[in-house]
Amino acid sequence: MAGDPAHIRTRLPGLAATDPAAYDWLGDPDAVRGELRLRATSGAGRGPPGPPCGPCGPTWRTT
Repeated sequence: MAGDPAHIRTRLPGLAATDPAAYDWLGDPDAVRGELRLRATSGAGRGPPGPPCGPCGPTWRTT
């Protein structure tokens, strides 16, 4: 995902309509990489991770 978030965005048809914030977020590679870096280092070893804190956080499914 960090390698080419814009490519992932193009492979998710309908994302712009169902979750515009996530669609926009995937269009900003620096934001995606920063979020992934943050999630990879925050809370390491303290249980399962929660939803991302970026724009798609409110719609992130953990189940």
